[in-house]
Amino acid sequence: MNKVLLLIDFENLYMRSLHGEDIKLTEKGLEFLLDEMEKKHGEIDYDRVLVAAIWDNFKEEKMFFNTKGIEVIETIGKGKNIADGFLILKGYDFLLDKKDQFDTVILIGGDGVYVDLVSRFMKKRKNVVVYGWKDGINTTLEDFDKRSNFSLHTLNDFFDCGKDFEKALENSYFSHIAQPDEKEKEIIRTIAHFEKHWKKIWLFLVVERFTKKDDDLWKKFPNLREKTEAKNFMFECIDKGIFTKKKEYNEKFKKEVYTIKLNRSSEKVKIALKK
Repeated sequence: MNKVLLLIDFENLYMRSLHGEDIKLTEKGLEFLLDEMEKKHGEIDYDRVLVAAIWDNFKEEKMFFNTKGIEVIETIGKGKNIADGFLILKGYDFLLDKKDQFDTVILIGGDGVYVDLVSRFMKKRKNVVVYGWKDGINTTLEDFDKRSNFSLHTLNDFFDCGKDFEKALENSYFSHIAQPDEKEKEIIRTIAHFEKHWKKIWLFLVVERFTKKDDDLWKKFPNLREKTEAKNFMFECIDKGIFTKKKEYNEKFKKEVYTIKLNRSSEKVKIALKK
C-alpha cells in the first residue's frame, strides 16, 4: 500500500479559494479534500498530515483538524510566509527521519518558498504531488512537472470549481462568508477609531463604556448596558476572530488584564471597514 505524507499550507489553500469572492471552504469541502487525496494517492495516516496557518484567522477550521487528530502547527509571530516556514521545517523533520517510511509527499500550496523542500523530497526518490490554485503556482514548480517523480495539479480542477466557483458552491464545498451584523460592524468601527488614538485598548475599560450614559457606546448599543452583557458580547467577538486578546500588566491597577486589537485579517473586519 502506497503511504502518504500530506502537508497543507492552509493559508494558501484558503486565500486562493477566495479568488476575489466572499467564499470559504466548508467542513464538507475539507472532508472531500482528505477523502479524495486518499482515493487518488494512497493510504493517509493522520499522523502524517500536517497543517500550518496563523490560526487566529481560522478557528473553526482548526477545530475541524483537531477533531480528526491531525497535527495543527502552531506558529509563533505573524506575517508573510510565517506559516510556510513552520511547515517547511516540519517537512525537513520527516525528510531526515529514517524510521518514518512513506512513498508519496502531497503538498497543498504552490508558493515558491517550497521549491527547495520539493527538490529534496524528489532527490530522496519520493513521489511528490503538488496542488495549488491555478493563478498561484510558482513557475519553478511548473518546470518540475517534466520529471518522472513529480506531478502538478490545480485545486480549481480538484474541486471542479467551474466559472466563478458556482459548481463548488452548488456542491457545498464552499460557502459564502458570513457578513458582520450591525452590532459587529459598529463595534469594529468603534475599536478601529480607538486604535487611532490609544496605544493600548484595555478590554475592561471598553466594557465599562457600554454602561456609561454619556458615552457613545451607551447610545449605540441599547441592549448592552449591563456589564455582564457587554463583556459577553466582547468575548463573543473575540471567539469569532474579530478581535485578538492579550494579557498585559496594567500599571494603574497593578494587575494583568486583557488588551484587545482588531484582527484585520478577519473577513468580517475587512467588510466592516471597507469604504
